Formats: sequence, structure tokens, C-alpha cells
Amino acid sequence: MLGSVHAREKLDTRMVDSITYQLYLEKSWDDLIQVGKEALNQDIDYFYLRVRIGVAYFELKKYIVAAEHFSKAYQFNSSDAFTNEYLYLSLLYANRPGDAAIIADKLDQGTRTKLNAKRTVVDQVCIEAGPTINPGFNNKTHQNLMGSDGIYGETDQYGNSFYSHADITFNLCKFMNLTVGYSYLDFQKRKTIQNVYYTDRLDSTVTTLWGYQNYYSFPKINTDTTYSYKMRQDEVYLASTFRPSASFRVTPYFHLIHVRYSNLQVQYQANTVQDTSYFLASDSSYHTFPFTRSVYKYPQTDTSFYNYVVGISLYHDFSRVTIGLFGSYSNLNNQKQGQAGYSITYFPLGNLNLYGTLSFTGFVQGTDARILTESRVGGKIASWLWLEGNLLYGDYTNSNISNGFVVFNNSDKIRYRAGGNLTFVASKHLQISVIYQFFSKENAILYYTWDTTTVNELTATAQTRYQKYSTHTIIGGITWKL
Repeated sequence: MLGSVHAREKLDTRMVDSITYQLYLEKSWDDLIQVGKEALNQDIDYFYLRVRIGVAYFELKKYIVAAEHFSKAYQFNSSDAFTNEYLYLSLLYANRPGDAAIIADKLDQGTRTKLNAKRTVVDQVCIEAGPTINPGFNNKTHQNLMGSDGIYGETDQYGNSFYSHADITFNLCKFMNLTVGYSYLDFQKRKTIQNVYYTDRLDSTVTTLWGYQNYYSFPKINTDTTYSYKMRQDEVYLASTFRPSASFRVTPYFHLIHVRYSNLQVQYQANTVQDTSYFLASDSSYHTFPFTRSVYKYPQTDTSFYNYVVGISLYHDFSRVTIGLFGSYSNLNNQKQGQAGYSITYFPLGNLNLYGTLSFTGFVQGTDARILTESRVGGKIASWLWLEGNLLYGDYTNSNISNGFVVFNNSDKIRYRAGGNLTFVASKHLQISVIYQFFSKENAILYYTWDTTTVNELTATAQTRYQKYSTHTIIGGITWKL
């Protein structure tokens, strides 16, 4: 073919211009791209070459790569109406509407009207909601929380929950937008406490000539206390995206969380009492012995506190690859966290029909340091349907993802999360999404064992063990794009 023959020769600008123009007229897009690549490899680069290569990729629906070449053409001549229109459409179809908005101002009024390239104050509105189901929460099987020593056991379990969220994105100017969101979560929780104590029980009294004698037993009493309650969260989310250039984005974000619930406290009290052992009639004297009587009390207190996450993300587009750098600071659950990481997103087809993202995050909380990974693979499976699968591996407890939008402040240990998203494109302005998430978690059980290392004394030492459980989340959402 013409493109294949000339791609192997030593090229000059006149030859390249003639060949690519002919291929452009013939609409031989693959050949045009091949010759164009060879020319660029031989350091031949000029305005019309970039435009023709851009059109070729655009016609092949490889909009991400097309945008790259039209951006180069734009640098040669920012006032060319043909280039600007194609650059606008390429960025728009590459799901970079913010970058496209920057170019929209370069379009003449007639082109803006034709493409409906107007900038509105409100960019989009999103509403989503759905439940999380913990299948094992209603399991009535009795658990031995105390362990083999049988002293004390306690667990605080998460049950089913419901999540709802709404946000709105404003176009502040062509270089910046602002997203304001509110979320509400309602958790079912259950605190279970098991403990034992010994009580003094008078079984009988035997009267004798000298008085009387009391006989006692000291049975072990097992108690099982269950307290069901609600935990509620109100959340406010703010994020803004700045675009210093068409390929670079800066996103600072802030997430405020208000947690409130009625907390059940455990108070242990030991009192020494004197029980009557026997009575002597001869001197009318009572003889006693000491006994430690244990009492557990469970007062309730209303608890309310605020947590926050603040961070920043940087993204740069390199043709088919987007590199992201991000970091954040938070104070979740009375602890301080810092995390930083990077992500790589690859679009192998040069458009959004197939993509994959891999990210690594370093997380530090006091002396606790973790490496967290996240992978996503998605693409277009029909003109109206998109599918994405994702996997989060590692203990994400007290961390955050997605520019701080998702915060894992649940106190249970996260082992991994796997899920999938379906997005239905109902129209140009309306999208409907269905999200499924499977969590594998571990719930902590506090118990005590006897510590015999202390000479002539038994000491109860606190221990923690974990039990595995899983949850299923289904979220439905509607996004209205103006």
C-alpha cells in the first residue's frame, strides 16, 4: 500500500505533505497514521501533518490519541477554526469535558451553537442511594466471646446500613469547577458483652446448742448482654478541579464527617462484703468472712464527633496514558492518618472503549504502615452500556479513595473489596448506574486471659481476636449532565 511503501523511505517535508494529503483525500486513515508516525520519528512535524493525523484517529474513533495530535496542531495555530472544532470534539468524546470547555471559547458563535458548546453554571447533578446487607448479622447462633478462660468477652458488630448521596458540580469558570456533595449513612449496630462473676449464696442455716452455722455456695454466674443501636453519619464533600492546561489537572478536596450514636459503656465494680459464717450464743457474737462481690453496670452516653479528610490529586494525560499523584491527611476515629500514592490509567484502543487503572498507596497511622492496591478494568460493551470491574486489596480501614470521596471509617478491618459498575447511557444528558460491592471484613472481639507471669498473683490481660464476615452493597444512581 502507498503508506507502507513510503513509510520505509527517508522522508522530507514536501514528500510527507504530498503523501498525507493524498491519503487524507482518499480517507485511507490507517495508511495516513503509519506515514505520519514515520514522519514524526524522523523529526518532521508541522501544523497540517498533526491535523491530518488527528482527523485519521478521530475517524477511527480513537479520540484520546486524536486529541493529542489536535493539541499539537493547536500549539502551531490556535486560531484555526477547523482544528479547534475537532479538538473540542476529541476532548469531549475522550470524557474530558472540562478540557473541552477551555477550547469552546475559541470556537466561533456559529460552531458553538451547532455543537451546543455552551458553558452552563451547573455542569451536572448526581443522586445515588442503596443498602448494604450483612447476611450474618441476624444469625442467632450463640457465640462464645470469652474464650477458654471464661472471664470477659465483648464485640461491637456492624449490621445492615443504608447510604444516600447527592452532589452538584458548578462551572466557576472555564479553568475550574466545584463539586458540593452531601451524604447520609444509617448503620445498624449491636454490642454484645459476656462476662462471669461469682456470687455468695446462703444455702442453709443449721441451729446448734452453741448457736447456728451458715452454709454457703459460690456459684459462677454467666451474663450475656446485648445492646442494639443506630449509628448515623452526615457527610459534606467539597472538591474543585483546576486545569492550568488541557492535559494537566489539579484537584484539592475536603471531606467532613459527623458521627453520632448512643454508646454503651461497661463499668466494673468490686465491693468487699462481710458474710456471717456462724453465731455464738455464749457471747452473742457474729463471726464473718470477707467476700468480693462483682457488679457490672452499663450506662449509655450520647456520642458525637467530627472527622475530616483533606488532600490533593494531580493528573497528567500522556496520549493513551494518564498518570496520577495524590496525597491526603485525616483524623479518623481518634487517630491520625497520612497516605500518598500514584495511579496509572491506560487506554489501549486510544478511546474509552477499553481502559485499565492500577494504583498503589502508602498508608501510615502511627506505627501502622500499609501498602494498598487498587485495580480497575472497564469498557464499552454496547453503545448504551459500560461495564467496569474493580478490586481493592489490603486493609483500607481509615483510608480514602477517589479523591477523598469514599472514606472507609468503619472500625472493622477490611481484607479486600471487589465489585462492578454498570452504566446505562439513557440519553446525551442522562446516565443511570448500578454499583455492586462485596466486602470481606473482620470484626474484633475483645477478651481477657489470665497472666501467670506475675509471681503469686493472677492478672487479667486484654487480648483481641478477629472473626471474618462479608457484606453486599448495591447502589443505584442517576447523573444528569447539562
